[in-house]
Amino acid sequence: MAKFSKSTIKIAIFSVVALFILIWGINYLQGFDIFKKYNKYYVIFDRTDGLLASHSVVINGVIVGTVDKIELMTDNNNKVLVRLNVERKVKIPDNTTVQITSPSLLSSPQVEFFYGTSTTNWQDGDTVIGLNSAGIFDGIDDLLVSIKSTVVSLDTICASVKGTIQSGALDSTMHNIASITEEVDQIIAANRGKINGIVTDFNTFTSNISRNDQKIDSVINNLDKISTKLAGEEVSQAITNVSSAIQHLDSVLALMENGTGTLGKLSTNDSLYNNLKNSLESLDLLLKDLKANPKKYINVTVFGKKEKSVAKKED
Repeated sequence: MAKFSKSTIKIAIFSVVALFILIWGINYLQGFDIFKKYNKYYVIFDRTDGLLASHSVVINGVIVGTVDKIELMTDNNNKVLVRLNVERKVKIPDNTTVQITSPSLLSSPQVEFFYGTSTTNWQDGDTVIGLNSAGIFDGIDDLLVSIKSTVVSLDTICASVKGTIQSGALDSTMHNIASITEEVDQIIAANRGKINGIVTDFNTFTSNISRNDQKIDSVINNLDKISTKLAGEEVSQAITNVSSAIQHLDSVLALMENGTGTLGKLSTNDSLYNNLKNSLESLDLLLKDLKANPKKYINVTVFGKKEKSVAKKED
């Protein structure tokens, strides 16, 4: 049996450790940690859209595994079989859907799980059908049509502006603006004295207001006191008087309704009303008879003689 020196043993141990570190590092860079336990799942896609081995497998944005291998299934209409390494501690319901997604234009494609609600989970080695995902450049034609339409609109606007400039309309507009500005300057120059006078009067007015600021405040305070007094005393007293009058009127109306008092009796007693009416009619007849036959009611004395002018009433 051959004997190995200590240096040879050390070199061998170092080589094994270095090889182990190299293998572990390569797998780690590919997203596979040899110290973790993984389940393998197989997904069949119609297309993979740039997906490569070592790309991420994510759930809700969290990396839970990597793409291990991609194969073309020539015996199955050239579909693509993707083998995934997913951490064993992650339980995946069997109605979960799988799709290749691209978070942005600059990021690599990834396989994303969209969790289901089933109570049973995938088992190691299961094969599922992946959903077709829209490619990064799908729909680019519609975008190009929109951009082309926008460019045509901008070209039309530029042509319109160019035609306006070439037709001289812009020069005419600028000339009109210059004429208006010149006329305004002339008006201001012709009425400069009046404008200065207006400004001076306004300054004087504001100065007077500033000098009499205390008086104005005093007047406002007096008005406020007067209005407060009116609101607090006289208006309150007037409201009290009106309320008292209304209450008195209510009592009078109540007495009339109950037949109490003269007005109440007149309003409720028909006999009193009829008697009063008959008396007035008799008085009216008496006045008419007195006016027609005054001698029946007046005694006249002539030369010491007294003549009875009142006729005897017929029995």
